[in-house]
Amino acid sequence: TIIGSPDKIASVRRLDRELTLDEIAAQISGVDLILTEGYKREARRRIEVSRQAQSTSLISRPEELLAIAADYALELGVPVVDLNDAAGLVDLIEREVLKR
Repeated sequence: TIIGSPDKIASVRRLDRELTLDEIAAQISGVDLILTEGYKREARRRIEVSRQAQSTSLISRPEELLAIAADYALELGVPVVDLNDAAGLVDLIEREVLKR
């Protein structure tokens, strides 16, 4: 399936298997950053989102985390950004990942 508009195009296709992040990234060009959701088994640093109303147990180990976006205080030795602080999260990504 192809979805198009005057300034964008996207394709949806069936796969025989789930692609790795490296396989997906190899198909993307012209970008500085790729954000994904899921892929918990991939060995990548991640930003884990945690809502106190759901659970305060994290999925990731601290050494796997770039940061945590949460609506409660945490002390794990990694940056914690308020869940509603999009600008703070962008600043952290720019500083730690894009190194601008």
